[in-house]
Amino acid sequence: HFVASYDRSTGQTKYYLDGDLKNTTSPGYGTGDNLVIGALGQDASSDNWYGWIDDVAIYDGPMGTDQIDFLAGGGDPNPIPEPATTALLILGGVGALLRRRRK
Repeated sequence: HFVASYDRSTGQTKYYLDGDLKNTTSPGYGTGDNLVIGALGQDASSDNWYGWIDDVAIYDGPMGTDQIDFLAGGGDPNPIPEPATTALLILGGVGALLRRRRK
């Protein structure tokens, strides 16, 4: 599990491997530069990763160590409720509305 977290306010990128901070750099690139997933450096034509990349996520702010630990532990950042839970919530809401109207 690998995470790179860039903080625009400090200009620092922190690199985590399996939830542990491994390195902090100030790379000197701006947020207007191209993002290439699976390439080393800004030149996407060399040093490419050959293999599978799974579960790529981009967030709009720097992540804290607690969030990174959660993801490294297999946590789901955006859990989707199972259909039965959603159906029960909808039925409960409809039942509450019907009961309220009868009073």
